[in-house]
Amino acid sequence: TLFLPHYASAKVCEEKLRYAAYNCVAIDTDMSPWEE
Repeated sequence: TLFLPHYASAKVCEEKLRYAAYNCVAIDTDMSPWEE
């Protein structure tokens, strides 16, 4: 489940989600930095 705050419009929400998806690498679960 994804809980989102209320945004002024769906477009604003979309832009914020896209920014987070493209710019956040802190929660990348596909790769472990300790793997060799």
